[in-house]
Amino acid sequence: MHSAVFLRMTLMGALIVNAFAPGVSLNSVSAAGVRTDAIDAIDAWIASVASAPAGLMLDERLGEKVVHVSGGLASVWVDYWFFAGTRFSHCGVDAFVLARANGAWRILSVADTRQRDGCRPAPGASTGSTGETNSLFGW
Repeated sequence: MHSAVFLRMTLMGALIVNAFAPGVSLNSVSAAGVRTDAIDAIDAWIASVASAPAGLMLDERLGEKVVHVSGGLASVWVDYWFFAGTRFSHCGVDAFVLARANGAWRILSVADTRQRDGCRPAPGASTGSTGETNSLFGW
């Protein structure tokens, strides 16, 4: 089972789209549990990532993953720290629900939290020395 997902992209559109099941839902949830800035279409999310300035690395550093698998259904829960270039942006949790079809795992839904304050120290940079940096769907 491949475990986590998300960003540190120079954007490879087909690879990203193929990681998601048709009708995938993308949501952010506030600390109070209120759904915020939901993006209902994967195309809108890809466009928002693609609109980052050329050369700007979007770097999502991942913490320990918790993965549960039952047959063709899986969930992944992982803490993250997001950087735009070298600038810290926010931290939170990514929660994924995946399904296996035709031998491949596809993301059915993604929900995340985002906060700027109260974050633990981020894992190391892409060297992976103290944590894992997520390469584009490098699971």
